[in-house]
Amino acid sequence: PAVQANVPFTAAVTVIANKVGPRGSGDLPKGDVFAVARVAGIQAAKRTSDLIPLCHPLPLSKVSVDFDPVEPDRLRIVAATYPPADDVGLLADDVAGLMDHLGLASANLLGTSLGGYIAQRFAGRHGARIETLFLANSLSRTDQLARDFDHAAIAVRTGGDIRAGVEAGIAAYAETDPAVAVLKKILVDHGRHCLTDAMVKSRMLALASPTEPPPLAVPEERIVLIESDDDPVIAAAGRVHMRQRYPGAPCHTLTSGHFPYVTRADRYSAIIAERLLA
Repeated sequence: PAVQANVPFTAAVTVIANKVGPRGSGDLPKGDVFAVARVAGIQAAKRTSDLIPLCHPLPLSKVSVDFDPVEPDRLRIVAATYPPADDVGLLADDVAGLMDHLGLASANLLGTSLGGYIAQRFAGRHGARIETLFLANSLSRTDQLARDFDHAAIAVRTGGDIRAGVEAGIAAYAETDPAVAVLKKILVDHGRHCLTDAMVKSRMLALASPTEPPPLAVPEERIVLIESDDDPVIAAAGRVHMRQRYPGAPCHTLTSGHFPYVTRADRYSAIIAERLLA
């Protein structure tokens, strides 16, 4: 059956300023560069089945191509997830490898939950490459989680079994406001479509290794803490330990559960933007 859907695609293209006309207007002696690019994009969309092997013809009813010029001083955001590995040190070095691949000598690094635990390992090994380190809803010792993780018990379970347990835990979240209902759906959908069973299991194994990150090679004034006073994942003792470990770092406390970037997105983003754009 036919399905009607609006599917957006985004691409970033870097060009020399004088190749797109004065102030990015697109006006050049041979014509409007954006108009030509728009026609080319629409033609490419209509010929998708010719350009991509084994792709069926797409019954498109409309194609639009829009341009949003980005100023050179705007921020570049790189989002990454973890491969199926339970070695936190290896994952930290992978971040350095990704930065090398992207040509980034340094960056502002945001790690949330397990990502913050990995980010601290990165800061201990590659601190000179960090401009600001944001540690959100994270911890410095995995034995300070709100629940126990037994490495031996996790090692003998299948990834599918672990996933089922995780989804059961998500279903039990109290829906204290409408944002939580949205969050629960996002977490389950993301887990099912973006995380393999091997990735789910490796994350749990990483959390079952109660080691503390080494001293960070990052001044505390370049560290920002974000926590939630009602976090069901990070125990109160874990939040206290983070503040004690980084006493010189500003700490922002929200009431937003374990995922404030969803449940309190505006406030969460404002904390980060205030620091980066200062």
